[in-house]
Amino acid sequence: MAHLIDLQYSLGIRAVNYGPEIDVGVIRDKMPDALIHGHIPPFLLRNGTPGEIEERVRDDFRKAGASGRLEITTAGSLAAGTGVGRMRWLMQVAERHTRYDRT
Repeated sequence: MAHLIDLQYSLGIRAVNYGPEIDVGVIRDKMPDALIHGHIPPFLLRNGTPGEIEERVRDDFRKAGASGRLEITTAGSLAAGTGVGRMRWLMQVAERHTRYDRT
């Protein structure tokens, strides 16, 4: 999908869900005001360590830039077998590390 980003932006598309294979920084560079939906790989949430999950959230949030407009969710779904504790961890990490200074 990365090869379509410029075209889609020129057509006025401002909300996207390309999945975790396209870097949030690339999307933000090409679509500076787009809302980026769900970018956490479902298998990372199911199988990753808490540190790996936290690192991904923080990295995506940093790359989204000061404009925000990044939804911290999984890309499309939850992988079968993802425990409730993993989902709670993702919510805690998002709450802890995805705050914008509105001053």
